[in-house]
Amino acid sequence: MDITSIKNLRTSITFITPYIMLILGNIGCICNFLTFTAKQLRQNSCGWYFLMSALFDFIFLNIGLFTKLASEQYGSTLDDTNIIWCRMRAFLTWVLPCISTDYIVLASLDRCLSTSTFLVKYCTE
Repeated sequence: MDITSIKNLRTSITFITPYIMLILGNIGCICNFLTFTAKQLRQNSCGWYFLMSALFDFIFLNIGLFTKLASEQYGSTLDDTNIIWCRMRAFLTWVLPCISTDYIVLASLDRCLSTSTFLVKYCTE
C-alpha cells in the first residue's frame, strides 16, 4: 500500500465510522428501551435505573454525534457562531455520560444493598 491509498482509507473510515456508531447505538438504545419497559422490569427499581441509563445514553449519542457530524462533515458553523450552543453542547457531552454511569452505579448499589443479609436483618427488626 502506498501513502495515498492509506490516506484514502483513513478518510473513508473517518467518514463512515460515526454513521455506524449512530445506527448501532440507536438500535442498542431502542432494544434497551424495549427490554426495560417490560412489565416485570418496570416494577423493579434496578430496571428503572437501567432504563434511565439507556435514556441518557440515547440523548448523549444523538446530541453528540449529530452535532459532530454536522460540524465536521457538513460544514455547520453553529459551534463557532453561537457561544451558548457551543457551551451547552460541551456541557451535555460531558454530563450526560456521567449521569448514565451514575444510574448504573445506583443499580449496582441497589442490588448490593437489597441482598445484604445484615441490612435485611437490620431493617426487618
